[in-house]
Amino acid sequence: MPNSTEQELKRQLALIMAIDTIRDQIDDGDDPSQMFDAIAQVLRETFEAEACAIMTISELTDEIAGIAALGVPQEQAIALCKQAMAKETPQTLETNLWAHTLGIRVVLQEPVPLGGLFIGRDNKPFNDADKQLLEIAESQIDSAILQAHRIWKLANRNRELEAIYKIDRLRDDVADEYNLIYNFTNLLVEHFEAEAAIINVKPYQDEHPLRALAGTLDLSESVQNAIFETADTIRIPQTISIPETLKDKQLLAAPFIVNGARIGAVVVIRDKPYSISDHRLMFAMTSQMDSAIVHARTVSELARRRRELEVIYRIDHIRDVESDFENMIQQVLHELCDIINGEAGYLMLYSAEEENELELKIETSEGQLSAPEYLNTIIHYSREALKRAELVYNNRLNGAIQSIIAVPLILNERIIGVFGAINSTRTYGFSRDDRRILKAITSQVDTAVFERLEIRQMRKVLSRSVDPKVID
Repeated sequence: MPNSTEQELKRQLALIMAIDTIRDQIDDGDDPSQMFDAIAQVLRETFEAEACAIMTISELTDEIAGIAALGVPQEQAIALCKQAMAKETPQTLETNLWAHTLGIRVVLQEPVPLGGLFIGRDNKPFNDADKQLLEIAESQIDSAILQAHRIWKLANRNRELEAIYKIDRLRDDVADEYNLIYNFTNLLVEHFEAEAAIINVKPYQDEHPLRALAGTLDLSESVQNAIFETADTIRIPQTISIPETLKDKQLLAAPFIVNGARIGAVVVIRDKPYSISDHRLMFAMTSQMDSAIVHARTVSELARRRRELEVIYRIDHIRDVESDFENMIQQVLHELCDIINGEAGYLMLYSAEEENELELKIETSEGQLSAPEYLNTIIHYSREALKRAELVYNNRLNGAIQSIIAVPLILNERIIGVFGAINSTRTYGFSRDDRRILKAITSQVDTAVFERLEIRQMRKVLSRSVDPKVID
């Protein structure tokens, strides 16, 4: 009959082989948590214990990387494993959950710990043979943790590369800046398993920032503003303080910074705390997103400039070939409304001799602008443009006219009239780009308007004493 020493050696060998077999069954694409669950089950059976837990910590920080807990709630398992991490050899842990509890830290080389483990049971105390067996288990688990670190590192790198690839595809396929950042928020929700992701990009051409929100969490505008009051001040990815309404959530924020200039920020929101790998993923994603946003802006700017040149060319052509004054202005106004996304355009002519000075001469809306709810606002801002001798606009009006833009026509210090448009189809009204193109268009037509008006005046004077055929 084998003696107790032989039995213990067989028990030790069986445990070593069981742990080794579990390690061999884990491939690079598998989840290491399955390996630790299996090892914990083997330990519980070997020690005839009610509970067992193995906790691993991150390779670079003391952050928890994983916890395998059997027969004990995770929160209590973490607390006991942390207690075990202070034990160089198997020692009793302080707990009332079981009559007997034994724990030890897992370490490969001093002084860097890899984690901690414990076993708990009620039926009998742990003897010296149990303690020796737990030390043997620890010597096998340390290599399992190193294997898990390698798998996790590879999985995190693959996670980052997959996200970067998707961002690159979006950069190539989506030209519109808002659609681009909205797709980015959906990507963030997916990769962080978040309840919400929100991106705020500072204004470039328009007067307002672009903001996109995705996910299942409903965030009011005031809460979003409170989030970005903090997010807009950070320089690296980090968790941020949260509004009272989100006190149970975890927020990870990162800035968009290109060539030292801050262009916006991103925030993801969820219940689960963020790991070091989440911080690394956020850095990898935002470093691609910010450059993609700048790229989209450059492409949009080039497209806008091309459209401006095209419309200026068309207006120049209209000016050269169209002899009829009203037809010329109608065509120019239609081109203007098309390029700046205005609902209607108008030309008001100035006459110092008339009582009202300004007269709505030509419009693109077939008489609609002559109605008082339109005309009063148009006259007000047209007079303002003449008074300042510069372009004026307002994107926050109420009533029939929601937004208006007007530029004076002044040639050689002579006031000709006012060129303008109303009701931008864009959410935030007429942009800086719209104002620039309107100035460019008026610089093309002011001379033509002046010349046509002079010709009309000459015709009117000559018609009193000269035959119309001679005038022609």
